[in-house]
Amino acid sequence: MVRTRQRPGSADRSGHTWLLVRRLLAAAVVIVLAAGWAALPGCAGDSRQVTIVKPGQEKRAGLTPLERGRIRGEVLQVVRPAIKAWRAGDITAMKRYFSAELVTYNAKVKADYAREGKVRVRAHTNVGMDVVELTPDGREASVQYTFRNRSYFAAKSTRRALTKPTDEDGEIDMILKRTNEGWTITRMFSGRDELL
Repeated sequence: MVRTRQRPGSADRSGHTWLLVRRLLAAAVVIVLAAGWAALPGCAGDSRQVTIVKPGQEKRAGLTPLERGRIRGEVLQVVRPAIKAWRAGDITAMKRYFSAELVTYNAKVKADYAREGKVRVRAHTNVGMDVVELTPDGREASVQYTFRNRSYFAAKSTRRALTKPTDEDGEIDMILKRTNEGWTITRMFSGRDELL
């Protein structure tokens, strides 16, 4: 039988050195996986708190996500035609969506402009609107209406432009309250100024 001499430091696959290398590799893989696992969101390294609401307890925790979504849809279905009526200066249509105070105020402003021989032409582009806040009981909502304001004044009789379009970004915040008749816009703000 002929034996071959191995070089120092080399080992065949059945030797003690190969077993040690396999164990070290396995330990390294476990360490890498454990470190990666802890860094994943929701795993050991995540410190966010989660509140679990059991079925049937949703009411005690506020509105359910489905209720919030339904209410959001209801609110936006009111705001869209309300804004259309407001932009058109249609006081009769505004009565369906706005509080009596806001309707009275807008009617007065429209009459003041008419006495001056002009009308406000509200031209908005790049329109966006969304419910940005909802009370826990779902009875009051805040809507943000954003737009590019291209509004101007025109002569009442000829509708010829009297001023140039403003051409600036605009934002109006509306507060809506749910009544027995449905949703009503009770307040409007443009910047810090209340539109009342």
